[in-house]
Amino acid sequence: MRRILLPLLVLILFALPASAGPRDDEAVAGVLAQWSAGFDKKDPEALAALYTKDAQFYGSAPPLFVGTAGVRAYFKSLSWAVFGPATFADMKTIHVAAGVLTTAGVLTVERIVNDEKSTLSFRLTMTMQRTGNGWRIVSHHASPKS
Repeated sequence: MRRILLPLLVLILFALPASAGPRDDEAVAGVLAQWSAGFDKKDPEALAALYTKDAQFYGSAPPLFVGTAGVRAYFKSLSWAVFGPATFADMKTIHVAAGVLTTAGVLTVERIVNDEKSTLSFRLTMTMQRTGNGWRIVSHHASPKS
C-alpha cells in the first residue's frame, strides 16, 4: 500500500500549480508596467509587441482577436481620445508550469468624455509565457466589472 501511496502523493504534489514566488511577481509586474506604458502612450505597436504570435485576446468587447496582428488591430480600433491612464490592482499570480504564469485581477482605465472623468473597470486574466524575447502574453481576457 505504501508503495502505491507515496508515488501517488508525489504525482499529486507536482501536478498542482504552485503559488507564485517573488521572481514570478516581478515578471508579471514588468509586463504589466510595459502594458500600462503602451496604453498610456496610445501605442498599438508597443502593446502588440507584448503578445505572442499566436496569442488569444478578448478585449473589452467581442470578437476574439488572434496573434500580434489581431491584438494590433484591436488597439488600432480604439477611440483613443477618450482614454486616460490604465492601472492594475489586486493582481494574483500562480506559477502554472515551467515558464508559464497566469495572473488575474482588475484593470481600471480612466475615461474622459466632454471633460468629465469616469473609470471603466474590467476583470482581467492573462497567461504569460517566458520566450527568447522575455515574458509575453499568450492569453488575455477582459470582462466588464459590475
